[in-house]
Amino acid sequence: QEDGPTLFSGLLPLRVRPSQAVRMRNVLLTPGTVVQGKLSDIVPRPVRNGYAITITVPKPAGNSYAEKEPSLTWYTTVPIDEDGTFTLPSIPRSGKIQIIAVCDNFVCTTTMPEAGPFVMGQLFDVSDGDMSVAVDMEPTASVEITIRRPDGSLLDSGTVSDWPYQKYYLGGSTYVGSGFN
Repeated sequence: QEDGPTLFSGLLPLRVRPSQAVRMRNVLLTPGTVVQGKLSDIVPRPVRNGYAITITVPKPAGNSYAEKEPSLTWYTTVPIDEDGTFTLPSIPRSGKIQIIAVCDNFVCTTTMPEAGPFVMGQLFDVSDGDMSVAVDMEPTASVEITIRRPDGSLLDSGTVSDWPYQKYYLGGSTYVGSGFN
């Protein structure tokens, strides 16, 4: 809907052949679960430049890019208000939701063991009604780098790059803080 919450159907199993037209009638659409989120109090208020990147997986199965039994995923990115709260107005009503939150000087704590070197945030069970979540945060770091030539003298100029990554639950990965709707 352009003027209200996103509407969802239940999961509909379909088997189709290439070039087959599929018509669906009488599919009930309802608003999804509303999620009220809050960053942990370690983040000073007012929160600056904050947003939550979320991935909802209504029926977790295999990797979302798998040919057989892929998971269906729903991505949403919302701003985090200065008081540290955010609202997802409508997400699918079942499965799991991964929340990756970032703001100036803080990033969400990763609680998923399979994260390895990635930021993966926190995973929550989706309830079939409004839900509230608390997102644990931790300070980010700053680094100072000195570049030297092989003889030990300082290099006059150069380029240093770093690309920290976030990994989506049952999906791909991208730069930390990248999100889309």
